[in-house]
Amino acid sequence: METRFGKWIKTKGFARLFVLVLLGAACYMGLRAGNAADWLWGRRLYGPIFLLVLLLMLLAVYAQHTGVQGRFQRCCKRISAYFLCFLLYDVLALLVSDLAGLLLRLGPAVRGWLVVAAAAISALLLLWGSAHARRLVCRGAGDGARYPPGAAERPAHRHLYRRGLSGAGGSGGQPPGAGAGGDLRGPL
Repeated sequence: METRFGKWIKTKGFARLFVLVLLGAACYMGLRAGNAADWLWGRRLYGPIFLLVLLLMLLAVYAQHTGVQGRFQRCCKRISAYFLCFLLYDVLALLVSDLAGLLLRLGPAVRGWLVVAAAAISALLLLWGSAHARRLVCRGAGDGARYPPGAAERPAHRHLYRRGLSGAGGSGGQPPGAGAGGDLRGPL
């Protein structure tokens, strides 16, 4: 059953709105980083920070609209993925730090250090997540087979093909064409 929201997500209007929200979040992050640099070190770095954020957003849009063909495109896609994850974590941490700054009526120097702490927490979350992303375990079929994230060989509905399930196709719950052993792990 397809809902109106499900249909709306597939439109170009939603894609444009998503890019605008990401651009707004990136500008918010750049503004807060510029404020922190101004409050802590007396440097007005708004221009270079906004230029860096704009270049990273353009890289993310480029990586999204090009297919993965060569080494440069894969590198662009990886950098944009890391940037977008950092953006998500940092915006959430900045919202919490801004709320704490408003509720506790903190001075500019403390609020600047809160921005630095939010960026550090976001970077640590990003590094921790990327370090542990290769240890994901698919336990749907009960065999504990390991799949790297995004593996093309990973079966989409592996949990349906356990031994003893009837009606999933084939004999004894095996998928059609699985053979006697029913091994679906593939070349991993």
